[in-house]
Amino acid sequence: MNFRKYLIFIFVFRLGILFSQAPADPDLLEYSDKDIHTGKRTGADAVRLVKKLIKGKSGEQEKFDAIFTWVTTNIKYNYSEFYLPTASNPEQISRILKTKNTICLGYANLMDTLCKLAGIANVTVYGYAKDEFFDIHDTVYIHNHAWNAVRLDGLWYVYDATWSKGKVEYELTRFSRRVIRWFERHPDKLKKKKLRNRFSRRIKYMCGETPVTPVFYYKRRWLSQIIHNWVGLLPIRTRKVFKKGITKDYYLSEPRLFALTHISDDPTWNLSDTRNFRAFETDSAYFYFSDSILKSQNHQGIECADCDLYAKAGIKERLKALNMKSSAFNKHNHFITNLCEEQIGIINWKQAIVEKDSLSQMQFLDSTTASFSNAYYSLRKTKDDLKSLVLMHKVKNKHKMSLLLTDNKMHTLFMSGRIRLTIKHTQTYSILMSQGGAYAHTYLKKASRTKRFKINIRTDKLKPYPEKTLNAIHKDLEKKELQLDSLQTLIHAKQTEFDSLIIGVSLNIWQQVNYHDSISVPFNKSINLRRQLKDNYKKTVIDIRKTIPGCELTYGNNLKYTVYQPSEEALILFKVITSAIKNKTKLQNECLQYNRELLRAKELSYDGLKQYKDDIIKDSELDFCWIAGNYSRLATIWIGLKTLKTKQSHVIDLINHENDIERHRHYLVNRSVQYGSREALKSLSFEIRDVKKALKGVRQYRKNILKKKR
Repeated sequence: MNFRKYLIFIFVFRLGILFSQAPADPDLLEYSDKDIHTGKRTGADAVRLVKKLIKGKSGEQEKFDAIFTWVTTNIKYNYSEFYLPTASNPEQISRILKTKNTICLGYANLMDTLCKLAGIANVTVYGYAKDEFFDIHDTVYIHNHAWNAVRLDGLWYVYDATWSKGKVEYELTRFSRRVIRWFERHPDKLKKKKLRNRFSRRIKYMCGETPVTPVFYYKRRWLSQIIHNWVGLLPIRTRKVFKKGITKDYYLSEPRLFALTHISDDPTWNLSDTRNFRAFETDSAYFYFSDSILKSQNHQGIECADCDLYAKAGIKERLKALNMKSSAFNKHNHFITNLCEEQIGIINWKQAIVEKDSLSQMQFLDSTTASFSNAYYSLRKTKDDLKSLVLMHKVKNKHKMSLLLTDNKMHTLFMSGRIRLTIKHTQTYSILMSQGGAYAHTYLKKASRTKRFKINIRTDKLKPYPEKTLNAIHKDLEKKELQLDSLQTLIHAKQTEFDSLIIGVSLNIWQQVNYHDSISVPFNKSINLRRQLKDNYKKTVIDIRKTIPGCELTYGNNLKYTVYQPSEEALILFKVITSAIKNKTKLQNECLQYNRELLRAKELSYDGLKQYKDDIIKDSELDFCWIAGNYSRLATIWIGLKTLKTKQSHVIDLINHENDIERHRHYLVNRSVQYGSREALKSLSFEIRDVKKALKGVRQYRKNILKKKR
């Protein structure tokens, strides 16, 4: 009976068996291959091997440790054999010892054989082991693993030699790891550049006493940008590898912890674990399971009367007990029924052939017929269950992809909203820059026009103004000067507030640009995990995905309160200031005209009018210095917003890349499901044909015997 053929589907569609491992324990590495082998054919002799292993060992514990250490050290896991339909039966112990590679059932049978030769009670246990591709609430139709139980000094222990040997998992190729490590160690190199002010010459000429503070921005070095773009084109690939390493995690394990990942078809071998199969499937403890909890476990055994009876029973009694208990424990698993019934049928058939008593022979033949019929029925049910299993995993796999795509759609909408706001404020600062340049020229023209204002008036030939007219001029001038003082105060206050906002935004925008990659970190981590075929049902992925909303909230608030909101306030302030300066210019021109009239009326001296004119010119130059001095800050904010928009677009590219990787994972799993189901159904069809043929042969043999008697 080829146990591997029935397991091929469950392992193929899972894309690999991921076995837990930890650093090798020095206490278990006492023996090596050189200590055992003295000749080329010594390893194939199980009896001689056991004698060498237990030589000088006094107790069962020491003998078992020697056997366990040798098996886990010298027998390799043959990952490729599991998928070959023509592979030799892994139960052939001589072949395992000769080739020194096998699969889980081979490990279990080898330990069973060597322990029994050493006089140690050991049992091969069939069951289901949760691996990285198991998800909570999955329905288990077929078991996928085999391990052992051993009795040492009157106590029963469970252990898994396969999982103690190493594990098969997906990991990045060496070249891909180097590419990712290169990006981590060599981030983009930026150079600090001083922003040139387009009004620098006029500022130096007009505002020499109040020099403008230099403004800087950051730009990617062209060589660094080229190298990063080139390295970014290199493919990132994963591969299946078997990670070797001996661990005590599954060596004589604590039954309670062992049962988090292993459950037997026969609940007897769950030892102290009394859960039913549905409780095992829905146990949320596996979601939080970590190998670290196995490091500090107590390697303990328990007394088990049923286990003792099973170990003493014959092969036929064992098969009957396994069949009965397995069927009651997990009604979905018809595979173990087929295994037991076919083996019982083979035993009965052999007994019927050698039986001389005709009545006993007919009883054995009837039992054989019943066993083969039950095996045939179980195989047909297993075939139906496989179809249900394929459908379940396809639906679940599609749901996993849908979860991520829906989640990432929300993150894309969030980043798209930030991009729109960034573009909006980029346009705002573009408007501020263009208006600032226009107003700067306007203030220069105002100063030029004021300089051309004629004040050289001969007053000796002018007639004095009437008193009523002079009173009106003084009254209007006083009123406008009060308005002018109020505007000057308002403008000065708003300019101070605007300067504070612009300085803050110019610093904050580049801080946001430099620390923007923090929002990319969880997406990069999630992408690396998905390359290893982990999905939205795995705790490592879920823990990372949980941090994204918090990152987005922090990121959005930082942009809102340090960039976007101050920018809106700056735009409003700029409009208020320019409008106030425009009104101030109008009032100054009117006051200048009134003062010239007072000069005509001989109420004001020529020097007084000249001083007033010079004050207006100076005020216009100060307005120019203010707006020209902030031009470079507006420019660096504009550049910073454009850079920020590029980085925000990169996050959307990361999200789209993660979606593509998830679609590829979905495709790989579905392809493996289809391949595995095709191979498994083909193998089942052959088994059904063989059992049907055997059943037909038994019936024909029985019919021939009845004819002879007649």
